[in-house]
Amino acid sequence: MDGFAVMAVLNGLIAVAYLVMATYVAPRLGLRYAGRLAATAFFFAGALTHVELVVLSLADRPDWLVSAHMFAIQGAQAAIDIAFILVVLRFGDLRRARPWPRVVRGLAAAQHLAGIGAWEWDATRDRFHVSQQLQGRWAASLAELLERVVPEDRDALCAGLEAAATGDPREPREMVFRMCADGGEERMLLTRYAARGRRGRVVGATEDLTERRAAEESRERATRAEAMAEREHRIAQTLQHSLLPDRLPDVGVLELAARYLPGGGGVEVGGDWYDVIELPTGEVALVMGDVVGRGISAAALVGKLRNALRAYALEGHDPGDTLERLNALLDRDALEMATLLYIVYEPESGTVRWVNAGHPAPLVRHADGRREFWEDGRFVPLGVMPSVGYQAASGTLEPGALVLLYTDGLVEHAGVPLSATQDRLLAAATRNGSADALCDATLASLLPGGPCDDDVALLAAQVTRLADGPLTLELSARPAALREARRRLERWLSAGDVAPALSARIVLCANEAIANAVQHAYGPKDALIWLSASRAAGVLELRVRDEGRWREPAPERRGRGLKLMRAFSDNVDVLHDDEGTVVILRWRL
Repeated sequence: MDGFAVMAVLNGLIAVAYLVMATYVAPRLGLRYAGRLAATAFFFAGALTHVELVVLSLADRPDWLVSAHMFAIQGAQAAIDIAFILVVLRFGDLRRARPWPRVVRGLAAAQHLAGIGAWEWDATRDRFHVSQQLQGRWAASLAELLERVVPEDRDALCAGLEAAATGDPREPREMVFRMCADGGEERMLLTRYAARGRRGRVVGATEDLTERRAAEESRERATRAEAMAEREHRIAQTLQHSLLPDRLPDVGVLELAARYLPGGGGVEVGGDWYDVIELPTGEVALVMGDVVGRGISAAALVGKLRNALRAYALEGHDPGDTLERLNALLDRDALEMATLLYIVYEPESGTVRWVNAGHPAPLVRHADGRREFWEDGRFVPLGVMPSVGYQAASGTLEPGALVLLYTDGLVEHAGVPLSATQDRLLAAATRNGSADALCDATLASLLPGGPCDDDVALLAAQVTRLADGPLTLELSARPAALREARRRLERWLSAGDVAPALSARIVLCANEAIANAVQHAYGPKDALIWLSASRAAGVLELRVRDEGRWREPAPERRGRGLKLMRAFSDNVDVLHDDEGTVVILRWRL
């Protein structure tokens, strides 16, 4: 061995000694900067022909950098000898300015929190090298990975990775695929990958989207549910408002007022409703109801009850029978239930008949200032029992009296006793004031801030006078008109203090005159008959008029009706011409 070779070996050993000292000895001795520059420089006689610098990071010492310099030296007497000179640099003096270990640990923690892991695939050996985040979650080879990928996504993933391994294309790709975890749970993964540079090598990063996708789907479902709820709310609100009267009818003897207040913001539309029906008998029906439930189903049930009630009422059923029919109409299997207050007012006498199916009792303010709740006529709500046996209670509303119908949203407040709200309602019904004024005073007293959670409906009716003027009826020329005419005429006569015996004779004659018109005036076709009654100068006059053509009765029935009318009245005149026939009957009072 020549001298140059010996020197190269010795200097190499010295370099190794410096490396050991700087790496292990100096830190244990607390020599923080001992390895700042632990290097040897070798100058040999000869020429430097090549230099290569490689920077490595020690895996367990991230604050150390090792640079290896390789010199090719040509000696004077020897051939080319190679010497490796290791320069070990410890950046201890840079720790304060650049906390390298904490940066590395923080990056690893961030990747763990984000669910992102890195991997490299060696296509030639079909082996994956993965970061700590993918340990136990990724396969060792592409073949094993594809076995865990759901069948629908396998071909696309395999084709993408194999194309990247060939270096085509160079730009990164990404793909979302589903993979079964060890426990059988299906996970949604997003992977981005690209060719590393060397043929057959692919690097990539994978993110678990399962929780994120689940959260996004949950938000989407919540958004759709909110939109659907808002749409249903608008539909139910529109439907409910369409079922409430656009305006209250002008019934002459009653002053009517109504209010409807929907529940507070965000609350579904309730089932509160009211109605005013002018009956063929001249009576006036006041209705206040509240169905169980909210939203579209509640509004639909309101429509069902309202239409059925109108049909039964216009057929002439009494209050008890009307509610019995409504009760049979509800579907108990579908839990259709409702409370209902149904009041029928006779304008000629002021008589009131009502049935209360589980609804708050109406408030009555009499003309003399007395205030009371009508608690009679109370039964279970509609839909609770298959048969109830509803029966009407009765009372009287004199001129100046007022009745108020309302729903439970007015008097039922959380944390407030019902007796307290009823006392406030009685106090709001002042002695003087119209139906409109009573509605306003009631809302101002019981709901000064507007409705809280439930809808509120009010319907007030004040008796302005009794129907003491002339009676005028327009009747269908059918036998069913006889019953309606008798009832209306009886109430009118009773209100006029006509003696019962005389009243019976008048009703009998009117019934015969109407029956003659139905039978003889028109024949089998739809037509009208008019009845009018008036009192003047101690004489009561009754007229029955039709627009048909006079037909002589059959011989066997000739004159029977006319004889009966002449027997039970003081005077009878029959006038007929091309415009029809008029029968005029008079009685002295």
